[in-house]
Amino acid sequence: MNTFGERLKAVMDARHVTQTGLASLTNVTRSAVSNWVHSEDCKKVSARHILGICREHDINPFWLVYGEGNMEVVAAGAVDDDLVAKAYVICQEQFGNKGITTEACGRIFAAVYSYLHKGSGNADDIVKLLKLVA
Repeated sequence: MNTFGERLKAVMDARHVTQTGLASLTNVTRSAVSNWVHSEDCKKVSARHILGICREHDINPFWLVYGEGNMEVVAAGAVDDDLVAKAYVICQEQFGNKGITTEACGRIFAAVYSYLHKGSGNADDIVKLLKLVA
């Protein structure tokens, strides 16, 4: 599964969810979901919708967005919203206008989230590391 749309379709098939059902869950039209299913990437899907889908169906958001890791989260509730928000802020502050690709930004975000999730350090430590690679 190389595209966001293919991965989203796999989620829908695995969870027996129709486009209409997913539209109801995410509070969008069925045609919006159809566009998501047929898209190459998730640029037209908000983070709120992606996280909602992942939370509702116990799906790994990094797999859905980037195709990395396993489809299902190891344990229900494994996505920590506070850590997602913190990782997002760190990435935006460090790389917001640096012209890096969406894929690179996603990989950086995944690394920052993972680092925070494992309790390996605090935000200041991460910023120091990011400045070394920026």
